[in-house]
Amino acid sequence: MLRSIGTVVGFATTAGSISTTRARTNSVESPTLVDRSFTVEGVAPGNDSRASANISEDEIELTGTITGSSSCQTAQLAGCCIIDEEFVAAIETVEPDDEEVCLPHLTEITYRARFQFEPASPQRVTVIHDDRVVLGPDSSNNT
Repeated sequence: MLRSIGTVVGFATTAGSISTTRARTNSVESPTLVDRSFTVEGVAPGNDSRASANISEDEIELTGTITGSSSCQTAQLAGCCIIDEEFVAAIETVEPDDEEVCLPHLTEITYRARFQFEPASPQRVTVIHDDRVVLGPDSSNNT
């Protein structure tokens, strides 16, 4: 998606002649997600839910901990998108598909996610854990 910045076209008449002037047009390409990865790095007892973002020129790396409600839950990337030049990632807890015996207690599921963009990464990030904003303008943990 291209966005045009600074297009100005002017017309002036001088003694019956028409001259056209055109200011320089700068086209800026919006960020496009080209690759992503998501890894669960560990599970431990606890009740901590947080996220942080490291933004570089063409990559965003998220590290975080989401709270699970049983010993079997894990985390996955539910989805991601770019809205108004802000990157939004949703992480959710899920039960495994197998018939494993699970103990009901709070767990901290630690994850790492990487997102590669072209031509450059968005400079604002929001992270959502199970429908709750944990990083971004609408969170109390704005790190």
